[in-house]
Amino acid sequence: MESWCRRLYCRAVMACLSVIFAMACAGAAHAGFNQWSSTGPWGGNITALVMTDPDTIYSGAFNGGVFRSTDGGTSWNAVNSGLGNATVYALAASKGSPTTIYAGTDGSGVFKSVDSGASWTAANNGLTALSIYALAVDPTNPSVVYAGTNGGGIFKSTDAGDSWNPVNTGLANSIVFALAIDPNVSATLYAATYGG
Repeated sequence: MESWCRRLYCRAVMACLSVIFAMACAGAAHAGFNQWSSTGPWGGNITALVMTDPDTIYSGAFNGGVFRSTDGGTSWNAVNSGLGNATVYALAASKGSPTTIYAGTDGSGVFKSVDSGASWTAANNGLTALSIYALAVDPTNPSVVYAGTNGGGIFKSTDAGDSWNPVNTGLANSIVFALAIDPNVSATLYAATYGG
């Protein structure tokens, strides 16, 4: 039970940080960061956010799937056609191809959309752990994608999610909550793991 609570707490913290980061990147002028307003989506606890441009935001929800807003968060629509699991822990977008979105699910692995979320297909070839807590796309090479898992460590794809290989040498813990790629040296990947 403690592990589940810790995961939920980490997800909530990451979602809040993602909102702050997303607002900063979008140049939002909603009275700074001192005033918040709730804009949805409604349909589950929000566990992940990713922006592909100032108007387009995707959110992943616990038992709600993926939602997309194309008006900066004013309105939201579910985009779950083909998504095999309604609990989405992680989202990532390709900077070089903003219509390509990845969703990490609880127990069904990674799903990929190449049409802005209109349809999803499983992208799990080589993944041995299917609860995906974190995703990251290399900002300089959209074919390179990383997945952080619950119990399987980190997997890397060099073909935009078509196949995955573990990259766990030196990783102290195989439960990975978050991933970040160094924007200046994209070969450097940071991982937030259970226990530090």
